[in-house]
This record gives sequence, C-alpha cells and structure tokens, in this order.
Amino acid sequence: MRVSRALNSPQLVRPKTVEKVMQAVADYLLKKGYRRHGIAADAHHHS
Repeated sequence: MRVSRALNSPQLVRPKTVEKVMQAVADYLLKKGYRRHGIAADAHHHS
C-alpha cells in the first residue's frame, strides 16, 4: 500500500508530498476566497 511505503520511507515521499499538499491547500483557499494576513500567500506580495 502507498501509505505503508510512505511511512516506511518518509525521506523519499515527504518532500514532494508536502509540496503537493501545500499547493493543494493554497489553491483550495484561494478558490474559496480566503485571504488571511500574515500567511505565505500574503508574504509573496510583500517580498
């Protein structure tokens, strides 16, 4: 199972998985119209 492999080899799965999750969450929040000050999305505008 993918879950078992993920738990057995976190170093291989973690980086890409985290990136995908972060992107998915950010995209979901943007579509929902949520905008919170002080979050990564807002930091991009300032930096």
